[in-house]
Amino acid sequence: MRWMRMACGAAVILVALLLTSEVFAGKPGGGTPPTPPGTIYFRDRVSGDGFYPYFVLHSMDGSGGSRATVMRTHLDVHASRRLHGGKRWLLTQEEIAGEPGPGGRVRLEVSAVREDGALHVRLTGQPTMEYFKVEWAPDEDASGATVSMLGREWTGTTSSDTVVGGTWGLYTAHLTFDGDGNVVGLDADPVLAVSLGTAFFNGRLQELPDVGSYSWSPDMTRLVADNWGRTQIRVVDVASGDVVPLGSGADPDWSPDGSRIAYSRYVASKKGSYALQTVRPDGTGVTTLLSSASLGGPRWSPDGAYIGYTYRSDRYYVYRVGADGSGNTNLTPDATGGPYGGFVLVDWR
Repeated sequence: MRWMRMACGAAVILVALLLTSEVFAGKPGGGTPPTPPGTIYFRDRVSGDGFYPYFVLHSMDGSGGSRATVMRTHLDVHASRRLHGGKRWLLTQEEIAGEPGPGGRVRLEVSAVREDGALHVRLTGQPTMEYFKVEWAPDEDASGATVSMLGREWTGTTSSDTVVGGTWGLYTAHLTFDGDGNVVGLDADPVLAVSLGTAFFNGRLQELPDVGSYSWSPDMTRLVADNWGRTQIRVVDVASGDVVPLGSGADPDWSPDGSRIAYSRYVASKKGSYALQTVRPDGTGVTTLLSSASLGGPRWSPDGAYIGYTYRSDRYYVYRVGADGSGNTNLTPDATGGPYGGFVLVDWR
């Protein structure tokens, strides 16, 4: 597999998003709205064998109905925007037993799994590459889609190895589907689209990304990303590396029409510690939809009319709210305690 690299500025690291909440201060809802389009994917957490825990992925419609258990997997799971052969495909990362990982770490490889579990394709396998935060890009059509992932290359697969300079960044590759919706190929020339800086971490000098999570603009010319501490978000131009700071916030998601970005923000106000907000990509027009003691992980519905998010009081719940702040609704009132308490929103496709 060939790995081509093309630098274009912006520094970044991967972090997990804290998702929680209690008292809401949003606009009141009225009546029973129609079921929003698309499929919502959400997960719980169960104890698993191996270094990483397993997550059980579920699906439901935009009103919380038509529940189904999809699969269990490690870490990131993201659903395709389109159906291929009548089924969605899921991008996931899986621990590979018996294979040493880069730098002496556990090996996690990227796979594409059809939602019914009948087809499973491992997409990566270069021994010295390590990937994080896998996403579908917005160019998906019937024939394929771009896959993007944060990644870095190591000098080898032992604990004494180091990260190769200039390799920490965003990689992309194109996944191809046939007429029946099966994966038939991966363009194995991922491009290092964003190069990242170097920092002293864990007792040695190594490159660290300053991006915890990211989302593509619909035209794929820009990314919106939060940072290592999940405290700031900014828009990065992929070609030039130019950055537009958007202020404090975490886990941003770009709207389907490209006009706004949703994110959670720590505000520590009397109405609650966190707010669900939207902003234009140029940093203007900040709008607060609701606030609560803790919330996170906003995801737009496919039509841009709603935003789903995760909220915690006694446990984790998946909620949705209108893009205007109305109709705040708990979609998983049946959430059980579980090891970490309830359900966490993953995608809305």
